Amino acid sequence: MSKFYINRFNFLQLFDGLVFYAPVSLLVRTQAGMTVSQFLLLQAALSIVIFAGEVPAGMVTDRIGYKNSIVLSQVLLFSARACLMVAFLMKSLPLFVLEVVLEGLSYVFYSGTYDAYLYGVYGEEEYLRRSTIAANFGTTGFIVSTLLYYVFYSCFGMVGLLVSTTISSFLAAVSSFGIEKEKSRAEKQEKSSLPVFKKLLKSRQLWVMMLVSACLSMAMLFINFFFVDKLLTVGLDEKLMTPIILGYSVVELLNARIARRINSDNQRIFFAGSALVLSAGLILFGVMNGVVPVVILMLVLPLLVDAPSVILSKYENDLIDKMGADSNRATVLSVFSMGGSLPEIAMLLVSSALSGAGTAVCFIALGVTIIFLLPIFYLDILHKK
Repeated sequence: MSKFYINRFNFLQLFDGLVFYAPVSLLVRTQAGMTVSQFLLLQAALSIVIFAGEVPAGMVTDRIGYKNSIVLSQVLLFSARACLMVAFLMKSLPLFVLEVVLEGLSYVFYSGTYDAYLYGVYGEEEYLRRSTIAANFGTTGFIVSTLLYYVFYSCFGMVGLLVSTTISSFLAAVSSFGIEKEKSRAEKQEKSSLPVFKKLLKSRQLWVMMLVSACLSMAMLFINFFFVDKLLTVGLDEKLMTPIILGYSVVELLNARIARRINSDNQRIFFAGSALVLSAGLILFGVMNGVVPVVILMLVLPLLVDAPSVILSKYENDLIDKMGADSNRATVLSVFSMGGSLPEIAMLLVSSALSGAGTAVCFIALGVTIIFLLPIFYLDILHKK
């Protein structure tokens, strides 16, 4: 592989993707004495920490720099993984709560910074390719950890899964110290965030982008929560979820190849086309009950979410440049991320109500919503220079 692929940031993504306990993340808590209800409340608490911390973390990032924020995020994530391991061994609810706080803080120092860092280091032209390649390293790590899950679980049990994940998180933290530093910010004049926010809040583009971002976040949330339910609905064994996860993770690797074909001349068409295909896929997934079409859609839907998501992140950065808010890039990107956090919090808190409405309703409603938003997004943003 060339230096294009071999760098510390890509290896950081690889190690972050090695989450060996992912297939049994619920069991990590329930085997330590927690109830499913407590687990869902902890997940809701995680989303609340993320929502509350997004903008403050973005402001800190704009002051300390993107690389320093990534290092801080990785150290916090390593601390969270170590805390989870100790919480499991001690069966301690307070430590599980502390793990949620640490993981949430790690996320907020990384969510907006990830895009800001890649955009700041590689520029507009290289952003799409670099971000999809980095994401593929993370996906590869996830595939490897899922394949090794059975081996580690059989040989070392749950403790082995937690220890190996903690080690991989430590390696990610070590890698973060060696990533390339973004271009010098010394010549940039520090700006107050308040005028930037006032300007952005008056922009209809911001609100439309946040709505589209929320829909894409909800799509991945539905995939993560409701795929198993759909398997049971069509009469398949829930154990098939593991090969399906591996399958759609491999398919997601195509995202980098797709990104290579996207440039400033055709990205409008790619975004509109990928969003329409995603909408159709969500609606079809809701209405279809045949085993073959459902499995096919399961394999491709995550990729269909990834394609418009990566283009949307580029448009968000373009809007930041257009409004002269580049010195507050991480803060503004955190605002976009908050748009996706709100529906996640709502879903976790009313999960029983959503389940009662039926998973089909959720997928169909989301697909229709994206179709209605797309013309507004296309006319209001993509045609504006």
